[in-house]
Amino acid sequence: MLLAVAERLTSRFAQAPPPPARYGNLTIKLGNAADSIIDDDTINDLASSEGFVARASSDCSTIAARGGSARGHSYGGYHLLELIGVSFLHPLEPTVPLTSPLVDDDDSYTAFCGLDVTESPHWPLRGWHYHTQHPLELTDVLNGFDSIAADGVTAAPWSSLVSGVDLFYQWALANKLNYIEWLLLYAEEWSDFASSDERMQRLRTLTDLARNLTITTSADVPIALRQQHSWYMIKNTKDADWQTQIDDRLTWVLDGAGFDMLGTESGSTEFTHITCSQMLAWINYTADACAKKGKPALIKCHCSDAGTCPEYDDINFNFLPELASLNMGVLPHTVQTFGFDDSSSGSYGQSNFSFMRDWMTEVAQDQPKRLNVFYGETAYWVNFDIDVPLFLPLSADRRISDLRQMQAIEKNDGVEFDGQMNFCSGWEWGYWVQEVAVARASWHVLTESDGASQEDALKHALKPVARALTGANTSATTLVTDFLLTFVDQQYGLLINGSLPTTASKGTNKVDAVDSDDGEFGPTFKLNGHAYLEGWEAVADVEFTANTLGLIPTNTQPAHISLRALMDSSSNSTTGSSLLAFYESGVRPLLVTINTTFAAAAEKWASLRAETLDHQPEDPSVTSPWDELLDALRVTSLRSAQVLAVYEAAAAFQRQAITGGHTSSSDEYTNNLAFAKSAIEAAAEIISKREQHYRVPASRIADWRPNAFVNTSSEP
Repeated sequence: MLLAVAERLTSRFAQAPPPPARYGNLTIKLGNAADSIIDDDTINDLASSEGFVARASSDCSTIAARGGSARGHSYGGYHLLELIGVSFLHPLEPTVPLTSPLVDDDDSYTAFCGLDVTESPHWPLRGWHYHTQHPLELTDVLNGFDSIAADGVTAAPWSSLVSGVDLFYQWALANKLNYIEWLLLYAEEWSDFASSDERMQRLRTLTDLARNLTITTSADVPIALRQQHSWYMIKNTKDADWQTQIDDRLTWVLDGAGFDMLGTESGSTEFTHITCSQMLAWINYTADACAKKGKPALIKCHCSDAGTCPEYDDINFNFLPELASLNMGVLPHTVQTFGFDDSSSGSYGQSNFSFMRDWMTEVAQDQPKRLNVFYGETAYWVNFDIDVPLFLPLSADRRISDLRQMQAIEKNDGVEFDGQMNFCSGWEWGYWVQEVAVARASWHVLTESDGASQEDALKHALKPVARALTGANTSATTLVTDFLLTFVDQQYGLLINGSLPTTASKGTNKVDAVDSDDGEFGPTFKLNGHAYLEGWEAVADVEFTANTLGLIPTNTQPAHISLRALMDSSSNSTTGSSLLAFYESGVRPLLVTINTTFAAAAEKWASLRAETLDHQPEDPSVTSPWDELLDALRVTSLRSAQVLAVYEAAAAFQRQAITGGHTSSSDEYTNNLAFAKSAIEAAAEIISKREQHYRVPASRIADWRPNAFVNTSSEP
């Protein structure tokens, strides 16, 4: 076992709560030191070198874990940690309870002494993309920056931030991932630092740390895409020395900074591109240059509407990499919570994302030697959850559904995928619930071949979360799991399918009586909860207007009826009055149901918290995640209440206009606006208190300050 992993495991075991007296002084053996309990033949039989065996000695005096490699040893060690009470929910805050989850009774002791677990991953690549183009906890440190305060003064030097990356790597191991990717950023204001030796050495420190912890690192460096301060390789599309520019950047990133893999992007933005032949030449050169260095390369293949390639039989531009060198792997990418078959209601110009599943299947069939890694999301920072995140464990359910479909395709079509990479955008407000579940599912997801339903698979993936919250209280574990399963099912029906409770179940659509004028985007168009609870701010307004004018091909989120349109009472317009009928018959019942359902969920969680925690000693490591989820549920509930209130106000405004009344004096109008304001104020109070418990200073992810992801005159 690598020394760095052994040191961290030793430290964590020392922190773990002592087991009941009947367990005695447990000895823990890891790696090859466990060969007296787990012999070589057992290890040689593992399905993967990353697999492990965890076992108790015959006299129960020792528990041991051993893998088929250093990484396998690591997974086994963290498996034992979880068994004796140390959990990894939030990546920056391991959960270490004061009391052991091991139970002091005959049955539990016998079960513990019978420990004999063998595990291996289904897929070889299980990655996590930490999206540093957003202002996240680790964006500064992962880009080689100090943390700069709003006044331009250093708040924390870079070296002091590395411990957070170390914790992230440990979380990845505990949740059985094997590679981590992040975007390297660039801005003209700090262009000298971007390619400096200082930045290179800082990044080298992070990649060396990862290797010492058996984690592989990937740098996301676009070829030519210029979006959100990406550090693109080619400066100008007409540059004759573009090969030299690619070589120089790859040498800096892979040789100098020490990244093990390259992730890259196609096009000039998510929605635009240069000539397909030029793009293909760039992809080929990048792929082969990485191969010469012995480094894998993968390119994101987006679900956006980026046009076609007339010179290549009108192939979807995003699928151009299928024509490239086999040295370039593909990352078929879907967005937001939507599963492959779910109605996405026009998000990114698509009715659903099944075409991405179908394409990645075709690649697996026709090009089995090309790396083929599904790239989904458990967070969507822009619009869906800006500026206050929505608590969406639904993301876990939909990603697990995708993984189950992938394994069914492998079985039925005789193809193989290479794994999953997941898009991550921060961890506060309970995001870690879906993060843990999806990470575990990428190691092993229960499928129909196991006799497991979708609910069974989600329940299995949520086990680490439920157990960390409830410890030895198995009845509470069941209640927590049931709550999450129910809430996910409610979100699926209301947010994706637009279903009311009488028809809401996975696979149904919406309120059948309503004509949504859905066109190409299906019956949930403008009739799904996501379309109304999502964030909608100035940039989204500009995007919507540009799309309406034909300047950009699609919107990046589900469409809704706007408040402005619903309130339109101009004398030459019938828009508002026609939308009022649509609102009253379809949208309003949906928003009312979301409001009551989410409010009830928040209250249910508060009751569960009291039932579980009020009769046991205070333990901050356990109460902290409970309280965080309660705040997340309450803010999500308040968001639904605020949205309902402003739409009710808009509808009242339109009704008054139709009847010729004075809209400004309408009690219904003013009362709803007042209620919406009170919901915002209540949410602001919760947020202010929650910020005190962030695992990094709130200013690091919420202040307008000099940093790596906005233009700034301050050097890092």
